[in-house]
Amino acid sequence: MELAYPEEGFIAWYDGPCLVSQAPHPEAAYALIDHMISPEVQAQLGKELGYAPANQKAVDLMDPALKASLGVDQAEANLSRVQFQRSLGAAYEAKATEVWQKAKAQVQ
Repeated sequence: MELAYPEEGFIAWYDGPCLVSQAPHPEAAYALIDHMISPEVQAQLGKELGYAPANQKAVDLMDPALKASLGVDQAEANLSRVQFQRSLGAAYEAKATEVWQKAKAQVQ
């Protein structure tokens, strides 16, 4: 199986840590964020979860097979075809949360 970038484009999204307002321990939150975006952790996320790195320095820590499977070398050339997922509004988010909570309750 190989990664393919569809000519008609594709959807992407960003999953990332952030600091919330009034966090009781902001220094700890910043330390966690620094850890999560470190080259070593970003390279490991690629290996373990199949996530492309958010830190360019992680690419140097990846073996060629991993870089190829994640499409790292072609990513920049394909950025013009990316459509980032956008909010569909509060009503959609509320319904999605409701459905997710029902699904989780059925497997607990």
